[in-house]
Amino acid sequence: MLKPTIRLFALITSCAAALPVFAQTCAQADTKLAQSYRAMKQYGNYSSTPNPAKRKRAARTFETVLKNYLRRADSERCPFHAAKEEGLGDTGTVGAMRAFSWDAQNSGTLHHELTLIRFKDAHGRVRFHREEYGLVDQVLTDTLKGRHVYLLIGSLQTSSARIVRSAAWHEIRGSRLVPVELFALDKPSYFVNYEHNFTVGADVGRRGYFHYDPATRTFDHPVVKDDVIQPQRMFYRFDGRKFVRTGLKP
Repeated sequence: MLKPTIRLFALITSCAAALPVFAQTCAQADTKLAQSYRAMKQYGNYSSTPNPAKRKRAARTFETVLKNYLRRADSERCPFHAAKEEGLGDTGTVGAMRAFSWDAQNSGTLHHELTLIRFKDAHGRVRFHREEYGLVDQVLTDTLKGRHVYLLIGSLQTSSARIVRSAAWHEIRGSRLVPVELFALDKPSYFVNYEHNFTVGADVGRRGYFHYDPATRTFDHPVVKDDVIQPQRMFYRFDGRKFVRTGLKP
């Protein structure tokens, strides 16, 4: 049987070994994320020196460090400067939500883009939602029909010249992030999207690829013709139940 002092030493040593994962500072987590993402790119499919095993190991470290650090309450204040310089996308905290996106570096012209969404449930517990394909570039929020909902705006690069852009409504329900069908299209839908050739110049102006005005509860996006974004935009208005199309405007 171990003596009490030996058992105490073993416990302290065990706890100390766990500190780098669970008690990292913002700077430490940011540095580790940047290093891991740099290794993913170095050994990924778009590199001149691909190594699937090393890329996979770096990807596993990257996501483990990110999730473990995001479980901390003070992670909401971390800017992740170094990781962003390497390619991490970060929407910042909006309401109870913050989304992080990155390229897994293990695909081809159809990029394997991942998103990890950190959110808090009604009891303040940190939860995660993982999207396997697509980036989330922006998170907006509003209260509609008495429900606190989030509009996730993102994209998915499908080839060397084409990209799909989407906007999707979600809400936090219990411990899950679930879609909410708020668009009245041919049938109710939780999202709208469009695809275009991003190598052709397009001026979407200050309204961007999607625009939502919470004051008027109107939503709009560009119209695409022959793979090219046009000056006209499709507008929607919330009628108390759904977002319905109101027509094209310049």
